[in-house]
Amino acid sequence: MPIPTTFLDTCRARVTATAEYAAFVAAGALADTATRTDRDAQYGALYAGGDSLAHRLRRAVRAVVNAEADKAGASAGTIITAGERESSYATLVSQYAPAVAKPAPAADELSAFLAAAQEDQL
Repeated sequence: MPIPTTFLDTCRARVTATAEYAAFVAAGALADTATRTDRDAQYGALYAGGDSLAHRLRRAVRAVVNAEADKAGASAGTIITAGERESSYATLVSQYAPAVAKPAPAADELSAFLAAAQEDQL
């Protein structure tokens, strides 16, 4: 059975109202404008380790989905199955805290740039 759109919309509204979401977005904006040296540190704060901002946001998404599913079952009699909870969680995480690859080392970026520049000259 498909996940009710109203359920996902409610979860989206609750996720975007969390402190974890605000912190993740703010740190992401800093990372987008960071220098090459700072990008590695910003990536670490955003994604590295078990207490990163992305991990905190994913935990908040999980808590929101579970709370809203429990509330839907208790008040409206709409049962959100375990599979639908997981699907909702995956959907919301892909929207708000997707996995991002670690930035390439500066030497690799320079090498790729020089190779592209040399190819353009040819």
